[in-house]
Amino acid sequence: MFSYVSTPNQLIFTDYDIWNVILSMSKEPDSRLIQSLLKPSWIRNDWITKANKHPESVQVLVPKLDLRLADSVMVRNETTKKELEAMGFKNVIVARLKLSDD
Repeated sequence: MFSYVSTPNQLIFTDYDIWNVILSMSKEPDSRLIQSLLKPSWIRNDWITKANKHPESVQVLVPKLDLRLADSVMVRNETTKKELEAMGFKNVIVARLKLSDD
């Protein structure tokens, strides 16, 4: 997992729940559904508020992401850490995310 202190400039927020609806459709989504996905009337703070209340409900897309600029990198084991450090990545941390019981 690559972590950045500063967010990229060109962020596109989307509603993750609506995205899953679109993925399950067999036809092209209509404009109403696209509006629900992108919520063009929302500002950045609206998305941040939603993400803070429901962390799994918002996803962010970027046109490109330079992994070399990551402030930290989290990996699952020492082998992967050594491989990434050999590629020039700095601040590589070995950690496992714990899943909650609920």
